[in-house]
Amino acid sequence: MKKVISLFLALMMAFALAGTASAEGTPTFVVSEATAAPGETVRVTISIQNNTAISSVQLVPQYDHDVLEWTAVEQGDYVGTWNPRIDRGFVNWFGESGHNVSYDGVFATLVFTVKSDAAAGDYEVTVTYDPDDVFDQDEENVHFDVRAGKVTVTGEEPTTPTFVISEATAAPGETVRVTISIQNNTAISSVQLVPQYDHDVLEWTAVEQGDYVGTWNPRIDRGFVNWFGESGHNVSYDGVFATLVFTVKSDAAAGDYEVTVTYDPDDVFDQDEENVHFDIQAGKVTVLGPAYYLIGSMTDWQVNEAYKFVENPNATGEYMLETTLAVGDEFKAVSATGTTTNTWYPDGTGNNYVVDAAHSGNVTVYFRPDYTGGSDWHYNCLYIVARP
Repeated sequence: MKKVISLFLALMMAFALAGTASAEGTPTFVVSEATAAPGETVRVTISIQNNTAISSVQLVPQYDHDVLEWTAVEQGDYVGTWNPRIDRGFVNWFGESGHNVSYDGVFATLVFTVKSDAAAGDYEVTVTYDPDDVFDQDEENVHFDVRAGKVTVTGEEPTTPTFVISEATAAPGETVRVTISIQNNTAISSVQLVPQYDHDVLEWTAVEQGDYVGTWNPRIDRGFVNWFGESGHNVSYDGVFATLVFTVKSDAAAGDYEVTVTYDPDDVFDQDEENVHFDIQAGKVTVLGPAYYLIGSMTDWQVNEAYKFVENPNATGEYMLETTLAVGDEFKAVSATGTTTNTWYPDGTGNNYVVDAAHSGNVTVYFRPDYTGGSDWHYNCLYIVARP
């Protein structure tokens, strides 16, 4: 049966075209996580999420030079002029003709060799940048947050081929991408995987082809992703097999939801049609619940993670935020899920808190969503204390 299916699907030339959607929020460089043993090659992706518009990016990878040797850069999804300079420690890109691009995707993949004497452990990999080195076509600087990744160095050389599912975070209504990567690949010529996820929380909408050249046949309607190597030949390198694109349903409750894959043993084999066993490392999608933010003129009235309240450990039901405010700043508090605002505090118009000289500079803002702050609080919900 396997040979019949192999021959039939090997003749198919159906390739999935998946569009790229961008969730609203703070532009972020997201560095992936990977695992390798001493002496092995490991790939770490730098992805862009919540892209508004960029025409030029220069990033400086940061990593432990005693553990990792940076050996190569693989171009990602952004067309333009690339100038990776490993010898000078940066990756540089310009959009075509200096024009903006505003989609999300993999910016670049950093290729490292784990040094032979590296000790087992987790080693952070991240990027930094000069604010003047990330800008749009009008040469206006574009601020990006950075979410660090890591390389986990194992104590023993891994030998078992593994499908590794990534982790991702999104709010209800947002698009989220989960990668299926292959690690410790020995040799494969055909793979068919069945994604497993909570259908009450996630809607699977698209598949994006990964690093493996061949014949692709993703069938979302039938619940599987199918790939054959070119001419049925083996491939034996590691990389991203495919990216699953989901929409988080609007009524999804906050929490962690496992995403994984299963497969029939006869559906993963090499060019000799010998089955190849893979372990599976499950991933997850974390669905965000409502959180409280300070929102105002200093955030362009947009939700900004830098202005997120935290619970006051000394007062139940009270939240606090240490920040810096200027005279004339106006603000409120807001409940938001992701970038979607839910409830404003205080509600209505004409009741913004306007910062005066006595409450400017380094301050702590206290917030009580139940309006129990008292008469000396702004509308019983907001209170500012100056900090040294």
